[in-house]
Amino acid sequence: MYPEQPDKNWLRWGLGPLAKSAFERDLIDSALRDDLAQVTEVRKVSAHFKPPLTPNTVMLRAFERAETSTAQSDDELLDEVLQDDAMFALKVATMLIRGNQGLSRVRLY
Repeated sequence: MYPEQPDKNWLRWGLGPLAKSAFERDLIDSALRDDLAQVTEVRKVSAHFKPPLTPNTVMLRAFERAETSTAQSDDELLDEVLQDDAMFALKVATMLIRGNQGLSRVRLY
């Protein structure tokens, strides 16, 4: 079906390599590839321990958001970041499975 089959170990690949391979085979567009890469980066620092001020960590992103947020506490600020991450991941997963369905025009919460 495709001129070049993926490596035999593709079932063990992470999301990043899978998204790259899918893009190279024209299964997804560049926007979805980029969104999947963003989900991958956010997941890396959440799923694998990193010091709090490592780039892309929840703590650092909450700290950067502090000046513009209406959160009343540090916990609320962290919750905002985590909720945004979760909603973005759901949006990307929906786009991957079902297509856009107008999600780019709708605020999900």
